[in-house]
Amino acid sequence: MTAFNPPSYASPMTAAKRLARYVDLLDLPENMVGEIIDGQLHTHLRPTPGYAGTLALAGLWMD
Repeated sequence: MTAFNPPSYASPMTAAKRLARYVDLLDLPENMVGEIIDGQLHTHLRPTPGYAGTLALAGLWMD
């Protein structure tokens, strides 16, 4: 009698991806901002104060 050998699958099992949570936003470094879209955390660097002021002035000028 031979031992049962399960079939091999094309891809190995992987862990399920964890959805981003609000606490993940709170854990970001001070120089980064982020948002959660469809359960994924998207981050980018926070604009410097001078750049943010320029954007605000440009917005007022465009109105």
